[in-house]
Amino acid sequence: MLEKPDLADAALAGYVRDGWGLAGATVRFLPLGKDARAYAYEVRAADGTRWFAKLRAGRTGPATVLLPRYLYARGMTEVVAPVATVDGRPWYDAAAYQLLLYPFVAGTRPDELTDDQWVAYGAFLGALHATVPTAELTAVVPDEAYDCPGSAWLRELADLARSRRWTDPWRRALYRFWRDRDAEIAGLADHAERLGRLARDERRPHVLCHADAHTNNLLVDGHGRLHVVDWDEPVRAPRERDLMFVTWALTGARDEALFRSGYGPLDVNGPALAYYRYERLVSDLAEFAHQVFDRDDFGEESRRDGYGWFVRQFEPGGAVDEARAGQTGADLRLCS
Repeated sequence: MLEKPDLADAALAGYVRDGWGLAGATVRFLPLGKDARAYAYEVRAADGTRWFAKLRAGRTGPATVLLPRYLYARGMTEVVAPVATVDGRPWYDAAAYQLLLYPFVAGTRPDELTDDQWVAYGAFLGALHATVPTAELTAVVPDEAYDCPGSAWLRELADLARSRRWTDPWRRALYRFWRDRDAEIAGLADHAERLGRLARDERRPHVLCHADAHTNNLLVDGHGRLHVVDWDEPVRAPRERDLMFVTWALTGARDEALFRSGYGPLDVNGPALAYYRYERLVSDLAEFAHQVFDRDDFGEESRRDGYGWFVRQFEPGGAVDEARAGQTGADLRLCS
């Protein structure tokens, strides 16, 4: 998030000390990400070692910790996995939050992938999707249900938006934008659910998926190596759950050929890919609206950001147009 939570830096440093034994550590808030339930910090230990801390509101599922640790232990060193506390717990309970600590990756998010990075991106997702989960992972990594929970959430937020006379400028602006597109937004939610039923009927094999594998969750270090972050909601789903994000990043046939050379044999299902484009669009719209309407603890900066991202989805060539093009088959990149 862009704004700090209601938790003093000194208190957070104390939780880091108690949880991981990092006495004398300092913390610095990082205004990163779009997740309205997560806050990022750089932690600097007394010896100068740097760590990345994520403070999460609500409950953290065990798969968020167990899957990346398992993958890293199997040799998938691109995975950035959380570090256990001194007493072996996956996270530390910090007041109303859960605190996770990660190795700090001194890297940047790529504007474009190099040829070698396209191959590496494909190889990583290919290896992830080929990984056979243990019984322990199968018990904690949820299975795809194809029910598009963002659709119900978006309808609830529509009811909330209509229920009050908003005085906050960004809430009022989003309400007016939504009012003018009410039928269109409701139609997106309905259509996502219909596509979910079609995707379910395809009966595609389920594999381990990151579920948010876009290039903003890749970091490139000083040697050009990729690191994969944000394993917050992994799922067992058709591989199209991750491959949908690849289609966002592809700029042409060369990128696709490089990705395929790393990934290996690739048969992409059009209905599943179309569903995941709509599912992500609807979930994002709900997340941005939640940021504006449903969080009284957020300030003007966060509401302005949520409003801007919501409106941006409807711009020409934006996410709404992308979803529609994919659903009609006009733009199903990766599909043979």
